[in-house]
Amino acid sequence: MVINIIKDALSSYPRIASVVCFLLLHRTLSLSTSPPTKLIPIAICSRRHPPQRHLRSSPPSPPPTPAVSTTGYIRVLMNCFAFAICFSNKELFSILYFISFVCDALDGWFARKFNQVSTFGAVLDMVTDRISTACLLAILSQVYRPSFVFLSLLALDIGSHWLQMYSTFLVGKSNHKDVKDSTSWLFKLYYGNRMFMGYCCIACEVLYITLFLLAKESEKMTDVLLGAAQQSLINSVLLAFLVFGWATKQLVNIIQMCMNDEKA
Repeated sequence: MVINIIKDALSSYPRIASVVCFLLLHRTLSLSTSPPTKLIPIAICSRRHPPQRHLRSSPPSPPPTPAVSTTGYIRVLMNCFAFAICFSNKELFSILYFISFVCDALDGWFARKFNQVSTFGAVLDMVTDRISTACLLAILSQVYRPSFVFLSLLALDIGSHWLQMYSTFLVGKSNHKDVKDSTSWLFKLYYGNRMFMGYCCIACEVLYITLFLLAKESEKMTDVLLGAAQQSLINSVLLAFLVFGWATKQLVNIIQMCMNDEKA
């Protein structure tokens, strides 16, 4: 019954996914803008060592430069316009959506270039990514059957990243990509190698865009992918390349959800 209610809501208002993302990530965004967490002073007494006080706090984040902040805000506006015309002009929507995705990489490059990496910027970047992906998955759930597949991917994407960000702040880390203490080799490879993470993210988003461009009303996703793969060998190789990156990213989402659920 709950699933039917969600499907009916998304069918009438596909952009409701963005509201859901903001509600789920509101707590995380509040944590990122709150004052740094300080440990309670603890006195350590012994015969040889006098009492000592240990205090740990995170350094304040530097204010963003115009290049960093502008890139992030351009992404938000571009996504709003793209989803407003997604049904009337699929090609333009796909171009704008991909450009916004490219701006994600530029935003991070600008932040590192000008030494303006901040907690708020990392959270804003992740929130923008999650809202964009959630809206696209909500739309795909209406043009493909079974729609529950895309709704499950939406919940997994939001839940895993929210837990990852929330647990990062709980342990006092400044970056949710700091996974040096993780026991999963795939988790370390994903967040430790920018090239590999970039491939998985690009493959995932391009696969969703491809599905949207090929979509017709009430079709099965497997039929569409198999039909496209059978057209030529190049299509088969490209789809296999995209599906592998997509599957790896979903596996990482499952790993980070399970690991951070135990921490939280």
